[in-house]
Amino acid sequence: MNLNSPRDITAALRAAEIGPKKRWGQNFLVDGNVRRAIVALVDRRQDDRLWEVGPGLGALTELLLAAGPVTAFEIDWGLIAYLRTAFATDPLTIVAGDAVQTLREAAHTEGAPDVVVGNLPYRSAAPILSALFELSRPPRRIVATVQKEMADRLVAPVGTRQYSAFTVAAAAVYRVHRPFDVRPACFYPVPEVVSSVVVMDQRLDPVCAHHRALFRQVKDSLFAGRRKTVLNNLKGRSDLGVRDADHARSLLETAGITPSDRAERVGVEAFGRLTEALAASRGAPS
Repeated sequence: MNLNSPRDITAALRAAEIGPKKRWGQNFLVDGNVRRAIVALVDRRQDDRLWEVGPGLGALTELLLAAGPVTAFEIDWGLIAYLRTAFATDPLTIVAGDAVQTLREAAHTEGAPDVVVGNLPYRSAAPILSALFELSRPPRRIVATVQKEMADRLVAPVGTRQYSAFTVAAAAVYRVHRPFDVRPACFYPVPEVVSSVVVMDQRLDPVCAHHRALFRQVKDSLFAGRRKTVLNNLKGRSDLGVRDADHARSLLETAGITPSDRAERVGVEAFGRLTEALAASRGAPS
């Protein structure tokens, strides 16, 4: 089958009695130049463990297999059956089920991946990426195709409207850049939005590596009410060990954060300093 031909893909889907599922946001990549450009960004090293999320009909899979084994995570049983037939003689392992859950399980039982590649379903891209960020050993590199609006959030500078808790979650672990956008016509079915390819390289100095769970709680608490000041969002968080407004103000000032600022004006390193200050104030172990 020509994976660059919507006509061939339609015929293959019809023959297999399967089709793109709107509820999973499935759009198959049908542009050979884009496929090759994405795989060129993978930078797979010898003995790297490579995972692919959302392989679809194998548009990226067939190119990735040229450099070594691939473990693919797919939720659609129709596509799983197709892939098992199409790549029966290749070193492809398929993990069935919801990727957010199966990624965590596979990392625990088989070891975390070095590289993750994925044309991610629009509707589940955020939880999939968050699951990767939160692994005990996050991937060295992630190459993902996502909706352009999500890419905007991932690369948003501090102080902008797109800067969010998701931006901070990514920036704490990764250096993120966006090499190129992908036109809707490069997919079948044609989506109504532009996509972007993002590349995430693990930081050599991850923020707050010793208190990752607390960091996530602090981040989420400051963004809980975007129209509120960070002081107002933090002062009521007795569950985090914040005693009162004065204690919250002291923690913020120790971290170099202006209490009257809103969360979108707080850089990722400042979130880390606040987490460290809070951990020290409540005697949290490393």
